[in-house]
Amino acid sequence: MKEAEFKLIRRSFIYRLTFSVISTLLLILASHLNLIFFGMIITGLISFPFFFIISVKFFPDSSDFFSFKYKNFSRKRKDLDIVPEDYEIKSDYFDDYRRG
Repeated sequence: MKEAEFKLIRRSFIYRLTFSVISTLLLILASHLNLIFFGMIITGLISFPFFFIISVKFFPDSSDFFSFKYKNFSRKRKDLDIVPEDYEIKSDYFDDYRRG
């Protein structure tokens, strides 16, 4: 991963969080002004995860924020050990016939 890629992912994730918080605050304000008839706390609890999930469509680079490449690049910049990328999900754990 290059430095430019790293900055793009981080910037996209910050935009995603900003979009989610502002949209949630607007809905909470609408709730406070009785434009929508939910409570303010319920509106915030429901709308933030909704906008956070939806914002991936607007800022797709932020979905790489949790990838191994991003984490290893961050760890390398801080002079920490790199996490190996050979984690695989074993099919035995997800086999429908063995779930019991």
